[in-house]
Amino acid sequence: MGSYLFDADGRRFLDLNCNFTTLIHGHAFGPVVEALTHQLQRGTCFANPTEREIELAELLCGRIPQVDRVRFVNTGTEAVLFAIKAARAFTGRSKIAKLEGAYHGAYDWVEVSQAATPDNWGEAIEPKSTAFYRGMPASVLDEVVVFRFNDVEGVRRLISSNTHELAAIILDPMPSRGGLVAPKPEFIAAVQESARKNGILVIADEVLNLRQSFQGASARYGLVPDLITMGKIIGAVCRLEQSAVART
Repeated sequence: MGSYLFDADGRRFLDLNCNFTTLIHGHAFGPVVEALTHQLQRGTCFANPTEREIELAELLCGRIPQVDRVRFVNTGTEAVLFAIKAARAFTGRSKIAKLEGAYHGAYDWVEVSQAATPDNWGEAIEPKSTAFYRGMPASVLDEVVVFRFNDVEGVRRLISSNTHELAAIILDPMPSRGGLVAPKPEFIAAVQESARKNGILVIADEVLNLRQSFQGASARYGLVPDLITMGKIIGAVCRLEQSAVART
């Protein structure tokens, strides 16, 4: 099948989505099918860590700067969820900050302002936290502050005004849902310096963008996060996604 899909009428389509970028080798790639077949003969699901998980964790720790511990989960959403919970537990704070319009999965707190529009996104100097779905609790909106991509002064101002409440800033180094625009070096520096100064953890969401370099997207753009979420390219096959949250 490779890069093509076929519909019920036998028409062939070039697949430019490839399961939301997870299948970088295309469909039914020989070595992947062979590896899956081999593993299926040995078992499909285990409650405790397996030899293969340990090998993958060691590979990730060896490749990505400062990563020394990995927890595997089922989806990118779960990886983000656990990273936020860890940040809250570590700091004793509850609020998070995120990019306006950025996608981080289906956890309520990271869906805030995911689909903001000119009608509701507020002033540039102070973006509003907007509901992603009808009925989103107001308490969730109150726990999320929003900043705009590559807005150096904006992110500094936001952190300064929420210093004692923010547990973490979650950041996709090159937002997949924001046009894949590269971050400005001064923006990355502002996020990192302001967070460090105020005891706020930085979570790099690399579920999509880990593949940008051998050491990941954070290393490429000079970001040194406290937690990294990974997924898609590290193991999403047959709708069984292997994702991870790593401590740096």
